[in-house]
Amino acid sequence: MYSIFNFNHIILNVILSKIHNRLEDTENFK
Repeated sequence: MYSIFNFNHIILNVILSKIHNRLEDTENFK
């Protein structure tokens, strides 16, 4: 149970970092 939660937490961090990088890229395009 805890390992599954840990795995989901890692996936969330990766997704958030990808979104953050994408937002920074769009800021650079302006």
